[in-house]
Amino acid sequence: MKLAGISAIMLLAAVLFLPHIHTGYTTHDDTRTAIEAWQTTNLFDRPFAKAKAQGRINHIVNTPIEWLPYLSQNKIIYQLFRLGGAFLPFLLFAWLVGFCSKSTALGFASGCLVLGLYQNNWQHNLLTAYPFCFQMGFCIVMLAFWCQYTACKQGRPFRAWLGAGCLLIAFFIYEAFFAYLPLVFFLTMIWRPFEHKSSLRTKFKSWWPYMFPVLGAASTFLIAYFAFRKLYPSDYTGLALSLASPQVFLRTLLQFIIGTFPTVFFFVDPYTFNQVSTGWEPFSQNIGFLLANLESVWVLKAGIFTAAMLFFLPIAARSQGKKEMTVTAITGLFMMVLPFVLISLTPKYQEWAKQGTLAYVPSYFAFFGTALMIVAALCFVYRRFPKRFWLNIVLGSLLFIAALLTGTSNYYYALDQKQSQLKWRIVDSFLTTSVFNTLPGGCVIIAPDLWEKRGILAFDHDPTYWSDYFTVKSGKRIKVVRSPKNLAGLETKHCDSFYFDLLRDHRHFSVAVLFAKLPNPLELSANELFLATAGPHRKYQIVGRFAETSERLKTRVWINNEPLKQTLIGNEFFSAWIDRFQNFKRPSGEELSHKTFIELVKKAMRPIFTTPKFRSAPDFPFHLTRVSSDHYMELQSFNISYQQHNKNLR
Repeated sequence: MKLAGISAIMLLAAVLFLPHIHTGYTTHDDTRTAIEAWQTTNLFDRPFAKAKAQGRINHIVNTPIEWLPYLSQNKIIYQLFRLGGAFLPFLLFAWLVGFCSKSTALGFASGCLVLGLYQNNWQHNLLTAYPFCFQMGFCIVMLAFWCQYTACKQGRPFRAWLGAGCLLIAFFIYEAFFAYLPLVFFLTMIWRPFEHKSSLRTKFKSWWPYMFPVLGAASTFLIAYFAFRKLYPSDYTGLALSLASPQVFLRTLLQFIIGTFPTVFFFVDPYTFNQVSTGWEPFSQNIGFLLANLESVWVLKAGIFTAAMLFFLPIAARSQGKKEMTVTAITGLFMMVLPFVLISLTPKYQEWAKQGTLAYVPSYFAFFGTALMIVAALCFVYRRFPKRFWLNIVLGSLLFIAALLTGTSNYYYALDQKQSQLKWRIVDSFLTTSVFNTLPGGCVIIAPDLWEKRGILAFDHDPTYWSDYFTVKSGKRIKVVRSPKNLAGLETKHCDSFYFDLLRDHRHFSVAVLFAKLPNPLELSANELFLATAGPHRKYQIVGRFAETSERLKTRVWINNEPLKQTLIGNEFFSAWIDRFQNFKRPSGEELSHKTFIELVKKAMRPIFTTPKFRSAPDFPFHLTRVSSDHYMELQSFNISYQQHNKNLR
């Protein structure tokens, strides 16, 4: 049984986590954390400054931990922190449930359920956001539960002190973990029972050695927390308490709890799915659309998940009595509700809930409680109805459909997040090109597309982010602004100005960067530009517009110094097909069809098992194309199309 359980958990983990290798940044906090990690020379100054700004002593502890995934440029180390850190709580949760319930089957069933039905989304989901830090904090909380369990069962109060130490560390990582205190006290009373009737006073004396360390840890944290708030007051709305309206608190709490229910994001967020859906029709929550766009990996995951649950649930139901399953269900209820109590009391998250937000960082922890309640409920059903054939048919169908819908929504979210991360991959690759390397330090780049919002990732409130990113990544002092309006107050008379734009379709991964030097930074036009293109398409069409109407046959355009045919040049527009590889028969580095199996394996493994320099080799092998004219070309209206005019061309 252990081999089957470990195999199921590993397979489900692979299906859940591997599609998110290239999702990258999904919150603005992540983008800033990465830059802080690259720039930091002092492990105390920045964390302390952040702590003072928000009045949260936690930042002194959790900020250096948040930097850890970004300190190394090795991709394996980064993914170990990022995806490995996200997977560890799932593994530890399955082990802890099995250990405390003395039922390996219950542990495997719980682990399979959280892996099979966990939902990705854009709402600060710890599957892709805030790598390592909060996930490690949750692991420390579970270690505290293990210490408390062994202390109560073995009569060793010293273990309770170890558990209290773990809780104190977790409190300083994230204050939301403080809400787990009622669950710790509840489980202490359950784990330290009495064989005979006794007075409440006698029971309390027996519980006191195991509760006192936890109370000591809670008191220590509260004293440090409020003392810091007293010294450094802040108007941060994420910490202020709003007790005026119990209805608002309950609505916020209930809304976040609903966000932990399986498959909920499949039904509430069709907009995101439409962003990346490649179907001819808009995304729709119906069985017809699902079957028409079915992916084999969704079916594989649903099949593995359903088979594992139907195997472990009957065994878990037989191994647990009614009392044990009741305790499991109550524990799950605590774990589902408690993480949201504190944030539901704050104006910031009450406003978020009012705007429709269903999830936040604590949703990651709360889902483990939801999963535990579902497992407990399914075990009750198996104990109540002994005829398992029809029960397996019904529950198996429900579990399969739930896993299928979850796999569908996770797929589209991951695709949308990969498209968002494509912006950073494109920029990193462009910074290695010869065109960018010739740029002088101190120049200004106008890049409107870099401020485009995707999901919740926006930079409207952070106008200096891309300047900091270009400067850190390139080693040159670069000023990046959104539009010519943002040049006000900048010294542009004695520095060069450039235009940078991303030309891409949000449904596929063919990309192009338009880059040009601006004769006049207030007018987005130039007579020379460069296109850096990459992706699966060998040919693409460009359409340009002249800044001023010209006489036909008197305007010239050159593509890589080759004159464009006059028949393709009009009074206002010109167009041309660009062949990225002039000789179709000659294999290039991007044509994977010309590579052997061994070469493909080497190509796939090389970027994983190498430690690149900080300014590493590009993710995209850009092909540079120079477009020039004797008339100025409008840059904002320049367009590129990958729609092929010949079915034989990719």
